[in-house]
Amino acid sequence: MDKQKAKQIGVDLQEAVSSVARAHGVTAQVRGGVFDPSGLLTVRVEFKEAEADRLLFERFATQHGLQKEDFGRSYESGGRRFTICGYNYKASKNPILLRDSNGTIFTTTAEAARMHLGSTVKLTLTDNLLGGQR
Repeated sequence: MDKQKAKQIGVDLQEAVSSVARAHGVTAQVRGGVFDPSGLLTVRVEFKEAEADRLLFERFATQHGLQKEDFGRSYESGGRRFTICGYNYKASKNPILLRDSNGTIFTTTAEAARMHLGSTVKLTLTDNLLGGQR
């Protein structure tokens, strides 16, 4: 197997897993892989429920001074439009996920998201430790 064949397998695999995902009411994405010139191709496939991004954002939003309703809200910055589309709980500095009009995903701080959305919430260390609740 050569590199070109491995790429074609990845494309075909995406079509196949998308069909399986639709049958189970979820989405699927081939998320890259590793090709070894000896002929081994290892591919990562991610299955996700349709509402997973929204639910994860809603779970953690208030810990960062954002509202659950901020998911899906958009703002303009640097002449581009960004929409809040998720939360990365593994990212301590830039946990808020944004999608631009081209579909590219970016990360930002919760403070920057609050500023662009017009929120005046200021968090203290106590707020962060208590998950934004007193």
